[in-house]
Amino acid sequence: MKSFSGKISVWVQRHLEGDAVVWGAAFVLALLSLLEVYSTTGLLAYRNKAYNTEHYLLERMFFLALGLGAMYVVHRIPPRFFNQMANLALVVSIVLLVLTLIVGTRVNDASRWLRLPGLPISFQPSDMSKMALILFSARFLARHQMHIDTWRQVILPLALTTGVVCLLILPANFSTAAMLFFIVLLMMFVARVPIKHILALTGIALAALMLTILLLSRIPGSRVSTWKARIESFTSSDKKQSLQSEYARMAIATGRITGSGPGNNPYRYLLPQGSSDFIFSMIAGEWGFIGSAFVVLIYLVLMFRSVRIALGCTSAFPLFLAIGIGLMITVQAFINMLVGATLLPVTGQPLPLVSMGGTGTIFTCVALGMLLSISRHNKIQKKTSDPLTEA
Repeated sequence: MKSFSGKISVWVQRHLEGDAVVWGAAFVLALLSLLEVYSTTGLLAYRNKAYNTEHYLLERMFFLALGLGAMYVVHRIPPRFFNQMANLALVVSIVLLVLTLIVGTRVNDASRWLRLPGLPISFQPSDMSKMALILFSARFLARHQMHIDTWRQVILPLALTTGVVCLLILPANFSTAAMLFFIVLLMMFVARVPIKHILALTGIALAALMLTILLLSRIPGSRVSTWKARIESFTSSDKKQSLQSEYARMAIATGRITGSGPGNNPYRYLLPQGSSDFIFSMIAGEWGFIGSAFVVLIYLVLMFRSVRIALGCTSAFPLFLAIGIGLMITVQAFINMLVGATLLPVTGQPLPLVSMGGTGTIFTCVALGMLLSISRHNKIQKKTSDPLTEA
């Protein structure tokens, strides 16, 4: 037994390189995802699959296996490859976003999905565009460090690029567009862009947002009315929340400290989005305060490790990319958790690597693979430059 465990340890050290904590966090979240998706898809299975709950479990296992496989492949690729592909990834993502607005599949009154020609497969280009814009921003900020405080050379080009991507996402997904713009602003802050310029950009963006919403409100079938209804429901003085938010609050209340246990929360049959947008509500209900606090801690640890990995970089691009990836995953996670706790209006942001879904899971794993690639590269550089090693 000791020999067998030793062989496993050697295999892990040889093949799963990079930050061990990031690997561990990814596997824990993947395991939690399997448990929660199986527990919370009873209503979907009853409605769509003749109560075959194993269908969604097997589907989740497939996407997690695909995502973790992509994570392994990506973590073996040198960070310089991501730098070289940043511009192409951005162009492809913009083209896909435009196609989605024109010929995308509409779900819940929003054109978010793009179906691959000739295949029964669809995906959300917005998930790709998040990673592409973070890649581009990291490359752009790294290449212009000598002129980081100039409007014409740095701030305006990056702001316009970010604005184009966010405006293409906005009609179908307001929260993703707002979150992405916020993350780029934080990356600019890390890159030492002066605060006054960031505040000026924020003001310009808010004015552009108000104008865009005004224009969208005049287009029949736009989601402005949905956004307005969600905000009014959340901020109303009589606290009339949507039925989904009410069930989410009740699910959390039944969890208390230790939770009702996996599969034992009665509201798993009532929450239509309990496996995706409101999965944190179900985690709090089934695992209690202790379990939900543990999930919060995992995402905080991922952000902390991203910062540690960034501080170990010897060049600007991987540093900014590591920070951007950490922010992308952590900010999205906290938006989902705050919505699940009914502390934010409903936004539709999944819990990274935990919520049911294919595209989001795969691109989250790709992002974590990039983070591990940077960590792996840092360790290789440190090992080759260590005078004791060279001796």
